Amino acid sequence: MEASSRVCPLCTKQYSKYTCPKCSIQYCSLACYKTHSDRCLDDFYQENVIAELKMQKASVEDKRKMMEILKRFQDQRIEDERECLSGGGFGDGDGGDELDIDPDAVQGMDTEELWAHLSPEQQRRFQRAVLAGHLS
Repeated sequence: MEASSRVCPLCTKQYSKYTCPKCSIQYCSLACYKTHSDRCLDDFYQENVIAELKMQKASVEDKRKMMEILKRFQDQRIEDERECLSGGGFGDGDGGDELDIDPDAVQGMDTEELWAHLSPEQQRRFQRAVLAGHLS
């Protein structure tokens, strides 16, 4: 490549010797190329991924499977919301959401001790409520 009489716009220390094939910016060294390449490569990869996705066509079977997955996800989310709203707590399903612990004793417990006092059903409901975003 022939040297340019233009100073490298990235470091402004040397003359530009190279040109990026993607964006046509001129640069003088690998270090300068790398400083500009993050932006350039991100754009390049984004364009290629979008082009590839546009070329791919989902089959009827793939669409059906995806709709089933989305339906199951939606149904589970609705069920989780109903459980949290109807029961209001994280009990074992018999309506008794109370823990058999003195409330003052809870203040001194660490999370593992408190977790151990929950029934498996209470633990499951608590985890589902956290994942559903009902507790923040």
